[in-house]
Amino acid sequence: MSERKLEVAVRKPAGDRSSWAAGVLRRQLMPADEVEAVLEAEDPEQIRRRLELHAERLQERLIEQLRILSRLERLLVDEIEREADGPMPALSPTGTS
Repeated sequence: MSERKLEVAVRKPAGDRSSWAAGVLRRQLMPADEVEAVLEAEDPEQIRRRLELHAERLQERLIEQLRILSRLERLLVDEIEREADGPMPALSPTGTS
């Protein structure tokens, strides 16, 4: 994400803080019940803990998505490389082609 898009994604509007924060958290795929808990929390430490937990989940999702992408790349590239190599030549009875 470009720095400008990041700025727009988290910039606090002049309007309702709760609506703005809920939108940001939903775009971050935070479960609805946790969004509500964050918005209703009055203890800054509780807010920090919930956001930290969600950040950990996002990191785990990203790692899993990167693993999947890596496996897909290997499968696709291996298939193309096998096709490019063509069939293996048959060996003669003496062990040479």
